[in-house]
Parts: sequence; C-alpha cells; structure tokens
Amino acid sequence: MSSILKDARLERYNMITGEEAKEKIISILKASDIGRLSLLDERYPYIIPTNHVCFRGGLVMHGSFGGKKIELMKRSKLASYEVDYPLEAPKTKVLTCHLEYESTILYGEVRPVDDREERYECLKALSDEYGLPFKHGGEEGCNALFFLIHEATARTGRFLPAAQKDLYYYSFRIGEGGNHEV
Repeated sequence: MSSILKDARLERYNMITGEEAKEKIISILKASDIGRLSLLDERYPYIIPTNHVCFRGGLVMHGSFGGKKIELMKRSKLASYEVDYPLEAPKTKVLTCHLEYESTILYGEVRPVDDREERYECLKALSDEYGLPFKHGGEEGCNALFFLIHEATARTGRFLPAAQKDLYYYSFRIGEGGNHEV
C-alpha cells in the first residue's frame, strides 16, 4: 500500500483507483491554470503559487534560475503540488467548504531543467498552452521546472464530515500500475 494512503482513514472513503482515478486527476490538473508547489524547508513548508502544464509524464512550471525555491530543490527534490477549484460560483457569506469542488494533491520530485534544449521544449509547452510568447528574456531569462509525479490523490464534491466521499488514488510510477503518461 502507498505511504500516502497508509495513514488515511480509508473507511471514510469510497476508493477509486486505476484508469478512472488517473483520468480524474488529469482532468483536474487540466481544468485549472494555477496550483501550489510545496517544497521542504527547514522549519515550515515553502509554498509557491504557479502555472503548470501537463507534459511528458509530469508537470512543467516556470521560474527563475536562482532564489529560495531553487535552493530548496537542491536540498531535496521531494515536493507536493496541489490544485483546487469550486465547481460553482462562491456565494456571499457562504463557507467554501459548503460548495462543490474538485482538488488533487500530487507527490513527486521537482527539479530545475538544466539542459537548454529540454528547457526550451518545456517553456514552449507552457507558451503553447497559455497562448503567450516567451517573455522574461525567453529561454535565457526564464527557467523551467519539471515535476515528476509519483502518486496523486483527488477529491470531488462537498465537504460533509460524516458522509463517505470518493477518494481517487493513482500511482504514476512504472511498475506500480502507472506508466508516467500525463
């Protein structure tokens, strides 16, 4: 069993795995433009909102060539990435936990893309997805970050503490039911 699921209170969930789970996770990723990258820091997690695009078995994001997130990636390649969005327009004075929503959490490895040709392809994928030309000096002024997905979970619906909820789980690792196609 996955270390991600080992500590979950599985009796609260209707577990969905396999292709159905994979398709749900990918659909959530593709439906949202922004997610949050979480890196390991010494005391607290370091979380950065960023755009993403599904590409070559993972996600591509952009960033700088230096700074805190690059330093943290050098210390540990392990990271999480979270995406969420409501399925209905939020109403005034209503807690968001009372809205229908979808969310996914990815667990894996993130790295700066050092190879110039690979970085160009990653930045082009981002550019193509968002319909924007390269900015920030093109590939020389903008770094690409690649997030290799190991495992992911997803939830959809309304938060109801006593109700059983669907929990989607998929391992993207080769040899664990996954094939790294995202």
